[in-house]
Amino acid sequence: MRIQPLREFFNRQFALEMEREPDGLIGYPLKKFPEIAKKFDGIQPGLHIIGGSPGVGKTSLMVNLFLDLLSTNAEIRGVYFSFDESKEAIRSRLMSIKTEIPLSKIRKSHDSPLSYAKKRNAHNELAALIFHRSMMLKDLSEISDMDDLELEIRDTCGDDFLIFIDGLSNLPAGGSGLDQDERVRKMKRWADTNRVPVFCTVNLKKPEGKPKRSNISDAQEIGDYGFPGSAVLLLSEMQHEKKARGENEPVSLVLKFERNKLSPFRGTIQLSFTPETGVIVEADEK
Repeated sequence: MRIQPLREFFNRQFALEMEREPDGLIGYPLKKFPEIAKKFDGIQPGLHIIGGSPGVGKTSLMVNLFLDLLSTNAEIRGVYFSFDESKEAIRSRLMSIKTEIPLSKIRKSHDSPLSYAKKRNAHNELAALIFHRSMMLKDLSEISDMDDLELEIRDTCGDDFLIFIDGLSNLPAGGSGLDQDERVRKMKRWADTNRVPVFCTVNLKKPEGKPKRSNISDAQEIGDYGFPGSAVLLLSEMQHEKKARGENEPVSLVLKFERNKLSPFRGTIQLSFTPETGVIVEADEK
């Protein structure tokens, strides 16, 4: 990567600032998650960590955000590394989110002309992103360890680029022998060196005993995830929702901005999650 002389860097930053609208966002906008974009002042370069208990919906949120960023910003290219699920599973999630057809039916033949039309349109839209190299998807069948991951990022990263990494703890260390803390610091270096947004997930330990909100210390129990992040977002189910629900009833989630170095906002955003399709929307967008 070419290092800009300081004067050139200052001049470029000033030119970018002059191009922005006074009330515009600094980073990338989002159509599906406008409140998240607003609270971040746009999706900006830096390491974004999404933490939550297993099964709460972290992967679904990652896939929804990834798809929204690509759909909203035509200039963006992005790569989604899935080390928790196969490429086939993530492709099914993308299709289900775009069609709102249940995941259980995505990989089966259509049961109506409308279902076929939805699937065909979603397939064509995703295929177009792949054809234009706007979207890349990699899993453990292609990335065997941390060394492979670093090489892949070096080869593909560039301007207007996104990196999403789900299930990093499942990826073997390789010859570098990095522990969890060192892996996260390496992700931060990727974000800072390439000046791109990097999103990753981390499992938090489920609280024992009395119910309590997850916090940054829960992430640090399985690795020093909290300290390097430009943003740490904690995803949890609303306490009053932890009861029996109907099969297709949405789940109310809370996204807490536990740490945010990208804007002044500290607080929470409510989300609505439909596990059947993997669709997540901001609560006021239901």
